[in-house]
Amino acid sequence: GLGGTNTAPNPVELFLASLGGCVILTYRGYAKKFEINIEDLAVNLEGDMIPGGWVDEQGRERRGFKQIRYEVQIKTEAPKEKVRKLHNLIEEKCPITDVINYGTEAKGELNFI
Repeated sequence: GLGGTNTAPNPVELFLASLGGCVILTYRGYAKKFEINIEDLAVNLEGDMIPGGWVDEQGRERRGFKQIRYEVQIKTEAPKEKVRKLHNLIEEKCPITDVINYGTEAKGELNFI
């Protein structure tokens, strides 16, 4: 194996956690602009990973998540329509959602030390 005790999150779990954290922070930031007081806020996340990978619609071999879903649970006295507008804005403004939905290219380089 890779070592360790399997008690810490793996990189894929950390990726989901970064999405959840980003959604929460973005909600908190924009709620003030919408004059929405949030009493409680949580994000539940899940994703589908296909063991061994999968082929997308363009015929590319893929690894990682095929789909990620999240559910926002919010407690507020604000009108539901106002909160829905906030939610739609969050989906546009969250940087991690942007990376996921618009395929930001990741490039690595190798340096010998």
